[in-house]
Amino acid sequence: AGTVEIQLTYLVYNAGWTPAYSVRANSKGDKIAIDYDAKLAQKTGENWTDVSLTLSTAQPQQSITPPMPNPWFVDVYTPPTPQPVATRRATSRPSEARSVAEDSFGMAFGMDTNEKIVESASAAASIVGDGPAISFVLPRTVTVPSNKEDAQTTSIATIETTAEHFLIAVPMLTDRVFIRSEVTNKSEYVLLPGTASIFHGSDYVGKTSMKTISPNETFSLDLGIAPKVTSTRTLVEKTTSSTGLFGSGIQTMYDYRISISNGEDSAIDIHVYDRIPVSQNEEIEILVKNLSSPLSTDATFVSTNQQQGILRWDLSIPANNTGDQSFTMSWQVEIARGKDVKLTPLPE
Repeated sequence: AGTVEIQLTYLVYNAGWTPAYSVRANSKGDKIAIDYDAKLAQKTGENWTDVSLTLSTAQPQQSITPPMPNPWFVDVYTPPTPQPVATRRATSRPSEARSVAEDSFGMAFGMDTNEKIVESASAAASIVGDGPAISFVLPRTVTVPSNKEDAQTTSIATIETTAEHFLIAVPMLTDRVFIRSEVTNKSEYVLLPGTASIFHGSDYVGKTSMKTISPNETFSLDLGIAPKVTSTRTLVEKTTSSTGLFGSGIQTMYDYRISISNGEDSAIDIHVYDRIPVSQNEEIEILVKNLSSPLSTDATFVSTNQQQGILRWDLSIPANNTGDQSFTMSWQVEIARGKDVKLTPLPE
């Protein structure tokens, strides 16, 4: 008999958001600022004008029931019965299929010189997470027109943190040395998978992919190439000789040397990687000998990569060690086997 107010909640398709990041490291690479943004796109046919928006990680279109493996049976292989030519031609024609192109829509967000608008646009989103999904509640209204070609970007938060900075060298593959920081997410935000633009100092380095990173989780971030540091590997000598009684065995010996040139005005910490062959047969024995510098004792590396024949040295190189003053280290790899054992090709 009276007037009632009804609030309608409904689910629409063709609307969503994806994370995007701008990661800015200082010149030393030990301080990191992560701009956590969201790219908004919608093609619902209804413009969203000055709406309050919550970005959720929930995906209601996907099943919430975990998939389970089916039994795996192994049997003797029976070749298929050959089909007549006409049948093969009939079954080889591709079936008609619909392809759904990924829509990209939204609008570019223009900058406003008004300080209040800028401050509002950069405010951090609050986090709501009462269940398995996480929601970011934006502290400002946004306008997202429908059916636009470009996605609109809005800020979720800016995360400032510190990092452990070091260099990576793989001289068996390249003489270039790469800059890496181990970054800890010291925020309450979950960083979702997305593309990140990397800036080191005043330089734009390039793009990388971010995985899911939880609060207080540490992840690796590559910051480009160190211009004043190089590393080279030289095969000094390779010899093959007979061993044992009456030459019953064969031994191949590799002598390697690595040289690292540091043109920086300060000492550098560098992780140097190489490899040795991994024996797949008890008749083949492989040893690393006469290392001038000890291998890394990092527990995680020793228990995983080193078991696969990957070598790593953790070194500190003094400042301005170049030319004849470059740091050098050497080691040998010995491959022993019986004289009748034929090997797969050996690496150089």
